[in-house]
Amino acid sequence: MQETKRIENYEILMVFRQLADSYKDVRLLNVYKGVPISYEAKIIEVADKSALFRTEKYQIVCLNYEGRTYVQSLFLPKIVNAKVQDVDFLRNESVLGDFEYASGRIGARTQVRVIPEKTIEGLITMHESLQAFPGELADLSLDGMGFFTHLDILLPENFQKGEKVHVELDLPGVRQKKSPQKSGPKKKDVPKVHHPVRLEEGNLPCLEQIDWQSDNETIKISVNGVIANINKDMEYRRHRIGIRINPEDASKGNIAHFITHRQAQIMREIKQAHDNLTQKPAKKLKP
Repeated sequence: MQETKRIENYEILMVFRQLADSYKDVRLLNVYKGVPISYEAKIIEVADKSALFRTEKYQIVCLNYEGRTYVQSLFLPKIVNAKVQDVDFLRNESVLGDFEYASGRIGARTQVRVIPEKTIEGLITMHESLQAFPGELADLSLDGMGFFTHLDILLPENFQKGEKVHVELDLPGVRQKKSPQKSGPKKKDVPKVHHPVRLEEGNLPCLEQIDWQSDNETIKISVNGVIANINKDMEYRRHRIGIRINPEDASKGNIAHFITHRQAQIMREIKQAHDNLTQKPAKKLKP
C-alpha cells in the first residue's frame, strides 16, 4: 500500500511538471459547508514531494477550511486527492502534497447540499407503521436531506434502506422580492438547480432578496421520501439518516428558496473570511 502511494505521488508530480512547463491549468474542487466551490489553478512550482498552486481567493479560503482539495485535469487519469500543507492568503497561493488518486465518484455531485446555520429540528414518520421520532436537519438539497438522531433514540426495527418515510420540519422564512406582474398565462414554478459555484463580486444576491424577515418566521415543510442510507457516528453518538425526496414533491419550491438563501449566506461568509485572513502578514511559500 505504501509503495503504491509512493508511485502514485511520483506519477502525479510528473504530470504536474509537464502541465507547469506547458502553462496548462488544473481545476480544484472543495466543499464549503455543503456548497461545492471549484476554480482553475496555475501550477507555479513543483518540488520532489509537493507543488505550489495559485488560484482564486475564494478557493484559498476553502483550502484552508478543509485542509485538502481535489485536483482535476484532462491530463490526469483520475481525480487527485491532495493535502494542504501551507497557505498564503495575500498571494492566493497554497502548497499541496501527499498526492494520491481519489476513489469513488469524487466531483460527481452537481447540486448544492447546504448545512443549516442554526439548529432545525424535524419529525420523521414511518409510512407503514406511523412510528415517529425526532431528528435534527444535517443538510438539505433539492434531491434529499440528512438527519441526525441521538444513539439513545431506538430506531424502529423496519427502519432501513428503501423504506418510505414522511418528514416535517420548519425552515426559516425568507423575504421574497416580488417580480412585476405580467399579463398572459402563468407558468408553473420550476425549482432552481444549484451547481458548483464560481463566485464573482457582482453576482451575490442583494440583501433585500436574502435577509431573514425575523428569527421567528418559518415555513412548514412536509415531504415524502425514501431512506437512502443509515450510518452510525460513534464520535458524536448519533445516527446520520439520508432521505431521498420524491422528485415531484410540492415542497421543492420552498426548499429551493431556503437553499438559495443559505448559499448566499455561505458565499458572503467566504468573502468575509478572506477579507479577515488577508490582514495577516504576507509570506513567501515554497513547495
